[in-house]
Amino acid sequence: MKTNKIVGFILQIPMYLLIIGSFVVSIYAASAKLQDITWATPIILGVIIISYIIGEGFYKKEQKEEIEETEQIETEQIDNQ
Repeated sequence: MKTNKIVGFILQIPMYLLIIGSFVVSIYAASAKLQDITWATPIILGVIIISYIIGEGFYKKEQKEEIEETEQIETEQIDNQ
Protein backbone atom coordinates (compact mmCIF):
# COMPACT_ATOMS: atom_id res chain seq x y z
CA MET A 1 0.00 0.00 0.00
CA LYS A 2 2.78 2.43 0.89
CA THR A 3 4.63 1.53 -2.32
CA ASN A 4 1.56 2.42 -4.39
CA LYS A 5 1.40 5.85 -2.74
CA ILE A 6 5.09 6.48 -3.48
CA VAL A 7 4.76 5.38 -7.11
CA GLY A 8 1.61 7.49 -7.49
CA PHE A 9 3.39 10.55 -6.12
CA ILE A 10 6.40 10.00 -8.39
CA LEU A 11 4.12 9.75 -11.42
CA GLN A 12 2.40 13.01 -10.41
CA ILE A 13 5.65 14.99 -10.11
CA PRO A 14 5.74 16.07 -13.80
CA MET A 15 2.21 17.46 -13.50
CA TYR A 16 3.11 19.45 -10.39
CA LEU A 17 6.28 20.78 -12.04
CA LEU A 18 4.33 21.82 -15.13
CA ILE A 19 1.70 23.64 -13.09
CA ILE A 20 4.23 25.44 -10.89
CA GLY A 21 6.42 26.26 -13.89
CA SER A 22 3.52 27.70 -15.85
CA PHE A 23 2.53 29.81 -12.84
CA VAL A 24 6.05 31.22 -12.50
CA VAL A 25 6.35 31.85 -16.24
CA SER A 26 2.95 33.56 -16.32
CA ILE A 27 4.10 35.92 -13.55
CA TYR A 28 7.26 36.69 -15.53
CA ALA A 29 5.28 37.19 -18.75
CA ALA A 30 2.85 39.53 -17.01
CA SER A 31 5.62 41.57 -15.40
CA ALA A 32 7.61 41.82 -18.66
CA LYS A 33 4.40 42.45 -20.65
CA LEU A 34 5.23 39.69 -23.12
CA GLN A 35 2.58 39.11 -25.81
CA ASP A 36 0.16 41.44 -24.00
CA ILE A 37 -0.33 39.00 -21.10
CA THR A 38 -2.06 40.80 -18.25
CA TRP A 39 -1.95 40.10 -14.53
CA ALA A 40 -5.26 38.27 -14.84
CA THR A 41 -3.45 35.21 -16.23
CA PRO A 42 -1.28 34.47 -13.15
CA ILE A 43 -4.14 35.41 -10.82
CA ILE A 44 -6.53 32.98 -12.49
CA LEU A 45 -3.88 30.27 -12.59
CA GLY A 46 -3.18 30.87 -8.88
CA VAL A 47 -6.88 30.55 -8.07
CA ILE A 48 -7.01 27.27 -10.01
CA ILE A 49 -3.97 25.93 -8.14
CA ILE A 50 -5.40 26.92 -4.75
CA SER A 51 -8.77 25.39 -5.65
CA TYR A 52 -7.05 22.16 -6.66
CA ILE A 53 -5.13 22.01 -3.37
CA ILE A 54 -8.31 22.62 -1.34
CA GLY A 55 -10.21 19.99 -3.34
CA GLU A 56 -7.40 17.46 -2.90
CA GLY A 57 -7.50 18.09 0.85
CA PHE A 58 -11.25 17.49 0.99
CA TYR A 59 -10.88 14.33 -1.10
CA LYS A 60 -8.18 12.90 1.17
CA LYS A 61 -10.22 13.81 4.26
CA GLU A 62 -13.26 12.02 2.81
CA GLN A 63 -11.20 8.92 2.01
CA LYS A 64 -9.80 8.89 5.53
CA GLU A 65 -13.30 9.14 7.03
CA GLU A 66 -14.53 6.27 4.84
CA ILE A 67 -11.62 4.09 5.94
CA GLU A 68 -12.32 4.89 9.60
CA GLU A 69 -16.02 4.06 9.15
CA THR A 70 -15.16 0.76 7.48
CA GLU A 71 -12.75 -0.15 10.27
CA GLN A 72 -15.37 0.74 12.88
CA ILE A 73 -18.00 -1.44 11.17
CA GLU A 74 -15.54 -4.35 10.95
CA THR A 75 -14.68 -3.96 14.63
CA GLU A 76 -18.36 -3.97 15.58
CA GLN A 77 -18.97 -7.09 13.49
CA ILE A 78 -16.08 -8.87 15.17
CA ASP A 79 -17.35 -7.84 18.63
CA ASN A 80 -20.85 -9.12 17.83
CA GLN A 81 -19.57 -12.57 16.93
